Amino acid sequence: MDNALIDFHTGLTNAKDKDTAWCLLLGFAESLGLAHVHTWFGTNPENVTFQTTCPDWWIPYYMEKGLWEVDHLGKHCESGHGPIVYGVDNFGRSPIAPEVTLPILNFMKHEMALGSGIGFPVFTPDGQRIGGINLGISGTIEALARMPTQNIMAAVMAATAVHTKSHALNSMGLETISLTFRERECLLWLTKGLRTKEISDKLNLSDHTVLFHLTNAKAKLGAETREQAIARAVVLGLIVP
Repeated sequence: MDNALIDFHTGLTNAKDKDTAWCLLLGFAESLGLAHVHTWFGTNPENVTFQTTCPDWWIPYYMEKGLWEVDHLGKHCESGHGPIVYGVDNFGRSPIAPEVTLPILNFMKHEMALGSGIGFPVFTPDGQRIGGINLGISGTIEALARMPTQNIMAAVMAATAVHTKSHALNSMGLETISLTFRERECLLWLTKGLRTKEISDKLNLSDHTVLFHLTNAKAKLGAETREQAIARAVVLGLIVP
């Protein structure tokens, strides 16, 4: 996994266009067992842009039928809240899923191999929400729960990195960001899977100091989570896993 993630980030750093970055993500996602990758820029139907494994006809249909307005996964990401885990088979019992979306979800299950997944918003370094990501598998939510945690984290980091890279390549503007040596060092150890206590032991720092550096790094990178901070730092060339 470590070598595959390093190869992915090396390729992404060298990617010169969105299509190359997208293809890298698809290959990496497939190696992790993901059947569905769906990302979007924009916050309303007038400015939204999609990159998706859905069929070519799906997005025009989705927009024409006004599904943007009732898509509860999209609405969750639009709220700016953290990740949401879902299972298509469970939506019939979920208060967040409008009844009008259930036939669509059933279609996606049988025709697009989407059974469950995780959705989450993406932000610019200054904290502005610019879109979201949906990563799915063909199996049930129980099958998703059985996937190795490191695979899920790797997929989230990879998708966030590609989204950020594509945003930058789309000339939508990323601020110039600088991290201190300690901030970069703490982020690098995060990429190795270490937790706060393990990083403090490695660097002979207190837990409080490590948390201080990681919090500062997240703030500078406009990241809500450590995974987002890692992804953005890699994309911007601030760290090399």
